[in-house]
Amino acid sequence: MVVVAGALSVRRSSNAGQVAVLTVVRPGEVHGLSSVFGGNRERDLVREAAVPSRVVELPGPVVVERILLDRGVTEDVLRHLSARQLEVEDRLLDTLLLPKSGLVVRMLDRFAVAEAGSFVRSVRATHQELAWFAGCTRETATVVISRLREEGIVATRPGHIEILDDDRLANWRDSG
Repeated sequence: MVVVAGALSVRRSSNAGQVAVLTVVRPGEVHGLSSVFGGNRERDLVREAAVPSRVVELPGPVVVERILLDRGVTEDVLRHLSARQLEVEDRLLDTLLLPKSGLVVRMLDRFAVAEAGSFVRSVRATHQELAWFAGCTRETATVVISRLREEGIVATRPGHIEILDDDRLANWRDSG
């Protein structure tokens, strides 16, 4: 599928009910290529609009045909797969090297999107969902968000966290 507008949150749940947000797919990005090439993990994923979104579903045989016939499409697919690999490597390094508070801030930054007509980036997520993004407890996410709110870096409302100052958020993450 290709996201034309908006953003999709892609997540997977364990049998015990734990949720992991794997990525957010933004406009112009593709998701689901592994199923085109024989992967079956896609069926276990849940995709949900993070903001009002529009997607285009492409049947697997059409994608394969386009890859075989058009070198530009092949290059785009390889670029996309390389970008996804780098994203996975970055998240793994973050998980290994950053404190939990840094992970919460990194996930805020990574998954924030600007809704149509807005310059303010936001994450449509509860504190629990942000904790799932970061791999920490809800309590840790709540403490971090409260500190960011007190410092005027974010604003919150139920189910939304708005980033008011990207530079200060980056500084907070790096020092924090």
